[in-house]
Amino acid sequence: MLLGVVLLFVSCGKREMTAQQIFDEEKSGVVLIMNKYYYELTLPSGYQLFFSHIGEDGLQNLTDIRDSILRHQSVATGTGFFIDEEGRIVTNRHVTETEFTQSVLSKNYAEVAKILQSYIGQLIRRVMAEYDVLESRKVLLQGYDMFGNIVIHNERALEQITAAEKKILEEYNQLSRLVSQLGNSKFQKGMKIRVVKTLGIAYDGDKVRSESDFLRTNPAIVLATSKEEDADLSLIQLKSKQTPVNTHIFTFTDDPLEIDQELYMIGYNAGLILANTQKGISVQMTSGKVTQNPDSSRILYSIPTVQGSSGSPVLNKYGEVVGVNFAKLKASDNFNFAIPQSRKDAIGL
Repeated sequence: MLLGVVLLFVSCGKREMTAQQIFDEEKSGVVLIMNKYYYELTLPSGYQLFFSHIGEDGLQNLTDIRDSILRHQSVATGTGFFIDEEGRIVTNRHVTETEFTQSVLSKNYAEVAKILQSYIGQLIRRVMAEYDVLESRKVLLQGYDMFGNIVIHNERALEQITAAEKKILEEYNQLSRLVSQLGNSKFQKGMKIRVVKTLGIAYDGDKVRSESDFLRTNPAIVLATSKEEDADLSLIQLKSKQTPVNTHIFTFTDDPLEIDQELYMIGYNAGLILANTQKGISVQMTSGKVTQNPDSSRILYSIPTVQGSSGSPVLNKYGEVVGVNFAKLKASDNFNFAIPQSRKDAIGL
């Protein structure tokens, strides 16, 4: 009988581990992801506007100057974990993708149009102020001779001012047309929104001093994003296409879960706020139990989480991935959700 039990254990090929063993053996495969981004809004005329994110009072850091938005980009962080030796990492869709999409633009166009109308009005006032400055400079270049005739003191400077004024008037006319066209349905359909983003990661133990320690040292790209609403998943990959040596690679399991079963999560709760230590960033482990019979779209458990843990692997006692953490019940620290590992087909796995 004992021999049969031993043979069964060996055939399963699984080793039950303590929480400490899981943490020590697998933490190297969990990474902190940074997503730095801004929005590019292209109007049908080709005119472009940029903003960092959406706040309570509208489009934040709205500008028509790209260099300006590059200094005021939004930054989001989350957790991810390696699944192969080719640098591929699973995380949540909301970590790599942002909330303002083409469909959101269409649904909220009336509000967006008001914001744009106000901003373009500011631009019009700005360009006309520039025009007035040029006009005053023109006056300084002119004088009168003894017979009362106008004399130009500097013909070249006058030509330059006249050319600059012509450009300003062209911009004024373009902006004026934009204001009048914002209420046109065809104009709305021709408006395009694009997210310009840069992704990067950091490893447990890395000493992170700036954003470049993520974005330049370990840059990544998005390979696949789930189109299914109830599968908040994304697949990214290091640009090097190589998982570092001695980094843990996670495996998935379809073993059924039971009520009160112990689960573990390794992730970066609160992002850099908790992760930063004197020894470098440090990943955390939390644990809890299954609190509801899982279905095909979610696993409910009592593992405590905070923002930043999105995309963390949820593990069983063998250190296998049973789900991907993605949300918590509002006003509660004890009811949180994971996407079952079976939904990984939404990102082609």
